[in-house]
Amino acid sequence: EEKAAKQEQGLAEALSLTPASSLAGVAGKLGAIFAEGEWCDDCSEFLWPKECSAVRDIVRIGRLRHFIVQVKAG
Repeated sequence: EEKAAKQEQGLAEALSLTPASSLAGVAGKLGAIFAEGEWCDDCSEFLWPKECSAVRDIVRIGRLRHFIVQVKAG
């Protein structure tokens, strides 16, 4: 378990140091952050519904931009 935890920390650190190049990438990084904190059911450190709402907004905006590009191209 300790080895797996260290590996998980290393991957999380690498993810945080890697710049996102799209809205989908930003949403994915935020999703990883939220997934890491899900173990804490009554944790007041995060306001989960509000953060999750922001991720949904990012995904929605990304889809809208993709749709607009397709319409303009096509």
